[in-house]
Amino acid sequence: SDVCSSDLRTNNQIKDTNKLLGLGGASIAGLSEALDKAGFGSLSNKLGIDEAKSKMEDLASQIVANRSKEISLQNNINSLSKESTEISDQLINKEQELLQIKEQISSWKASGVTEEEIKNAEELEESLELQIDKLKEKQEELETILELEKKELDTISASNKEFDGMKGKMAVLKTGISSMGSSLVKNLTNPLTIVTFLVGQTVQTLMEADKATGDLAK
Repeated sequence: SDVCSSDLRTNNQIKDTNKLLGLGGASIAGLSEALDKAGFGSLSNKLGIDEAKSKMEDLASQIVANRSKEISLQNNINSLSKESTEISDQLINKEQELLQIKEQISSWKASGVTEEEIKNAEELEESLELQIDKLKEKQEELETILELEKKELDTISASNKEFDGMKGKMAVLKTGISSMGSSLVKNLTNPLTIVTFLVGQTVQTLMEADKATGDLAK
C-alpha cells in the first residue's frame, strides 16, 4: 500500500513537472533533437540548449517538490495540533483530579481518617503530579516543534506563491531563455563554434551534392 502510494506520488510529480516545462521545454528539446539529426549535436551543446533544458527541468522539479513539501508540512502541523489539543484535555482532567484529591486529603486530615487511607491518597496525589509534569513537558516539546514547522511552512508557502499557476511556467521558461542567452552570447563569438558550424554545413552540402549526382547518374 505504501509502495503504491509512493509510486502514485512520483507519477503525479512527473506529470506536474512536465506541465511546468510546457511548450517551452518541448520546443527546446525539439530544437536539440533537430540539431542532432542534422549532425550538429556538438553545436547544440555549445549553444547551451542541453544546459538550458537541464536548468528548466531542475527548476520545475524543485517547484513540484516544494509544493509536495508544503502539503506534507500542513498535514504534519494538523496532526501535531490535534495531539497538542488532546494533551491539553488530558491536563485539564488530571489537574481536576489532583485538586479533588488535595481537597479530600485536607478533609480527611480534619475529620480523623486513618493514616493508611491518607497515605494512599497522598501516593495518588504524587502520581497525578508526576503525570501532569510529563504531560506538560510533552506539550512544551510539541509546541516547540509546531512553531518550527509553522515557520518552515510560511517560508515555503511564500516561495510557492511566486510560482503559482502560470507564474511557475513563466519562471521555468525564463530560466531556459536566460541560460540559452548567456550561452549564445558566449559561444557565437567563439571562432571554434563558428568553424564547427561552417565545417558541418560544408560536409552536409557536399554529401547532399554527391547524393544528387549519384541520383542523376542513375
